[in-house]
Amino acid sequence: MYRVMTQPDLDLGVVGNGSFGALVDKHARVVWSCLPTFDGDPTFCALLSPNQQAGGDFAIELEDFADSEQEYLTNTAILRTVLRDAHGGALEILDFAPRWRQNDRFYRPVSLIRQVRPLSGSPRIVIRARPLADWGARVPESTWGSNHVRWILPEHVLRLTTDVPVRFVRDGLPFVLNHPIHLILGVDESLNRSISGYVQEAFQRTRDYWREWVRYLSIPLEWQDAVIRSAITLKLCQYEDSGAIIAAMTTSIPEAPGSVRNWDYRYCWLRDAAFVVRALNRLGATRTMEQFLGYIFNLATTDGTLQPLYGIGFEAKLDEDEVPSLSGYRGMGPVRRGNLAWVQRQHDVYGSVVLASTQLFFDRRLQDPGDSHTFARLEPLGEQAYALHDVPDAGLWEFRGRTEVHTYTSAMCWAACDRLCKIAVRLKRDDRAQYWRERADTIHARIMEKSWSEELGHFTDTFDGHRLDASLLLLADIGFIDANDARFVATVDAIGRDLKHGNALYRYIAPDDFGEPETSFTICTFWYIDALAAIGRMDEARDMFEALLQQRNHLGLLSEDLAFDGDLLACRPDHRGHAPVAVLAGGFMSRLVIVSNRVAVPGENRAGGLAVGLLAALKERGGLWFGWSGKSVREASGTLHEQRDGDIQYVTMDLAKRDVDGYYNGFANRTLWPLLHFRLDLVDYDRGTRETYHRVNALFADKLAPLLREDDIVWIHDYHLIPLGAMLRERGIGCRIGFFLHIPMPSADLLQAMPDHLRLFSALYAYDLVGFQTQRDADRFQTYLRLFGGGRVLDNGNLEAPGGRHFRAAAFPIGIDTALIARQASTAASKAAVKNLRSSLRDRQLAIGVDRLDYSKGLPERFLGFERYLQRHPDQRGSLTYLQIAPVSRGDVTEYRQLRSQLEQIAGHINGGHAEPDWTPLRYVNQNFTHATLTGFYRAAAVGLVTPLRDGMNLVAKEYVASQDPEDPGVLVLSLLAGAADELKQALLVNPHDLDGVADAIATAATMSLHRRKERWQAMMEHLRTYDINHWRRSYLEALEG
Repeated sequence: MYRVMTQPDLDLGVVGNGSFGALVDKHARVVWSCLPTFDGDPTFCALLSPNQQAGGDFAIELEDFADSEQEYLTNTAILRTVLRDAHGGALEILDFAPRWRQNDRFYRPVSLIRQVRPLSGSPRIVIRARPLADWGARVPESTWGSNHVRWILPEHVLRLTTDVPVRFVRDGLPFVLNHPIHLILGVDESLNRSISGYVQEAFQRTRDYWREWVRYLSIPLEWQDAVIRSAITLKLCQYEDSGAIIAAMTTSIPEAPGSVRNWDYRYCWLRDAAFVVRALNRLGATRTMEQFLGYIFNLATTDGTLQPLYGIGFEAKLDEDEVPSLSGYRGMGPVRRGNLAWVQRQHDVYGSVVLASTQLFFDRRLQDPGDSHTFARLEPLGEQAYALHDVPDAGLWEFRGRTEVHTYTSAMCWAACDRLCKIAVRLKRDDRAQYWRERADTIHARIMEKSWSEELGHFTDTFDGHRLDASLLLLADIGFIDANDARFVATVDAIGRDLKHGNALYRYIAPDDFGEPETSFTICTFWYIDALAAIGRMDEARDMFEALLQQRNHLGLLSEDLAFDGDLLACRPDHRGHAPVAVLAGGFMSRLVIVSNRVAVPGENRAGGLAVGLLAALKERGGLWFGWSGKSVREASGTLHEQRDGDIQYVTMDLAKRDVDGYYNGFANRTLWPLLHFRLDLVDYDRGTRETYHRVNALFADKLAPLLREDDIVWIHDYHLIPLGAMLRERGIGCRIGFFLHIPMPSADLLQAMPDHLRLFSALYAYDLVGFQTQRDADRFQTYLRLFGGGRVLDNGNLEAPGGRHFRAAAFPIGIDTALIARQASTAASKAAVKNLRSSLRDRQLAIGVDRLDYSKGLPERFLGFERYLQRHPDQRGSLTYLQIAPVSRGDVTEYRQLRSQLEQIAGHINGGHAEPDWTPLRYVNQNFTHATLTGFYRAAAVGLVTPLRDGMNLVAKEYVASQDPEDPGVLVLSLLAGAADELKQALLVNPHDLDGVADAIATAATMSLHRRKERWQAMMEHLRTYDINHWRRSYLEALEG
């Protein structure tokens, strides 16, 4: 006997691929799917109880069904259901929608694949595929062929292709499942290959896509499974054809049993979509933002007016009606199609869109960052926000019976003007920055006047109002008011007192158009948790957060509403339940404080690969970045310059010119830099600059210590700041402090050559974790500790300093943003500079070197090695051109001026002796190029030359590999003395002092077969993908926190 189909509940799983979605119950029954798009006719509508026809589902029924279990395959959107019968038989069903990258685009057909295989016994099943048409009103006409069934629907034809005998499916005949079967439901396209072969390939590529996508997420250490599941669910809510983000995949699931609060949420609310964008941005998944902003700009009118919601295909009119052919979820109608909220005035939408756009102008990871043109398109939205900030609207809760001036709406209008000011500063548009600052200040003053109630002691939901509203919890989050402001703290307390019930929150308690709210609103509970954390009630926030996570269903999914008995209600899957999980989970981590000599302050274009990685860490968890401003002044006042960008606070200070000369130009760069690069011959030791170095570090410690909290994680970077951790300890700072040295650590006897060496290097004992680029560097430090530092290495690998303090030293090789660089390189061919370079080569091969002009890079030796190549391999004469890009650095230092002169002389000598009328063997350029252009140059080069005499890592080597064309990769010639040589073992490794060896390596690289080149490149590229910049920062911080 087959299981009798019961009414569906909301314990549902979701599968999808950015083109459509489907909801599947615990028994692997597809009960909801609108095809071919999210907002279409629900072909499968059993969830809403068709009252005229049987069906509306796609089920695999098991005879004598006993129980089931369900889960997602780890880090994927692939749903696995196991059904068991009463006789020990069992089967597995894998449901997924194909998605993978193919031919520089995403393959994501409107197709649901079901793979069914027996696990034990002889399970007997029936397959029932029963689509309905016209919102469940009729059974569509069907036809069938040798391996498919077709249903003729009003707007498309649906085809089910299978390797099951078609009659079994068409007539619902039972059969014994004794081997795997495959079902492909989608648009009317024939499959010209093996069904099982296609399904297996689709499964593997879809699984690999999702796991790769998850691997690049920036997730917190705690609650990782919850964050990953929420992130995938949010990703499934975007219709990628247009970039729209739907509020939910369903319509008309009641907010509370028996209520008429049944709404169609299959559209794009600009406000809600902005929450999703923020959540995924926090996780590093910025592609969703870029696609959504493309959707916004396709909607934007010349005057900047926007509706609160639109259709996924940019439709403006979404007229609402009731569907008589569906009774509703468990008979609780009405079922609505369309949503009248499109006619409402909801002025907060302008702030939502500007906030969602702001990261475009500040995130250096983006391929197409915001520019003046983008800013010009946003400014009309700001004009609307300013004009409407005190005009009544329906508010974010979409009241249908009243309009008022809502505090949240006005605050979002302020946010639009505030962010436009910040963007203008970033673009160096001082006139527009002043313009938008004045408007933001005007709105801010108006809100403080009209929404703060001295009598009630809290902010109110409307101007001159008296009620509370959960949206007031967002005032600190958007930056309108500081979380520590007594007025905000009082408002949080009042909301907790009046709107909190158990571990959940009402959005408001006053009656609205449909009576008093009966259920909690999930996103409001998350807002309250976030506000608690922001005002310092961290333990209470964590407890509530964990309690709310317990309300997820068996698959880790949340709904929009929760009954106070824990029942899941309202539309599923709903991003308003999942976006806050992604945002909040990271908020409970300790604050990260990064300290470096220079700070990547927003608006200053000096961020390299390291800065991108550190910014990602700060964006993931919020925090503070402290350091020198880069400015030297006659007399430093000690004033701190503070700037905030979202959850990141930047704090810098100026230094007096004499301090810059002693600390930076003197001891750091004339003593430590050559010493740590094994160049004792260039070390300039001066007691005066040494004392200035320590005094400036002490000044930094004095300014930083008051900013630190007990639970902060402090990460100090590089040789400029070696003693800073010890100085913070002297000032009573007890939190975890780590240090990372980006340049080499020389041997103990070299360190001993510096007078008073122990004073400096024993300061490293104060850190909890000292990180190095290579294991050799870490070993050398341990040797120094044993021989000269009075410490020892313990059996567990930890180090013990004199006095008994334990700490760790380990290697954390820094990586690059491999995926970003590969994308940049693949598109850089269209850049004029790259085209000109390729054209100028006249079909000759290119060898490239890109280095800062520094004696550690071994450029004279490299030039001479290239000349030796020309001499030793005359058969290759004229076939290869060497381009060396070496931007000038520290041009005021004598050694660097001498180096530049030396290189110019060697280049002239080589070209004078070997050039031909149509060929210059060595092109030596001191010009700077953008990073994207350099990746294009790397891709054009058959040989990459990276031959430093000493280097902590050398990221150029990694970037060269990541930039290559997979079908025709170049060959890397790499110095054994670069840290990268420990990882890129498939490069041609050379001793930079061995000119003959360098010459022969160039010749080998230039003539290597395509097969060998691909083999070497693939091995290195796989390493770079695995150990990228995100892996580096995560592994270091995990070790520091552990």
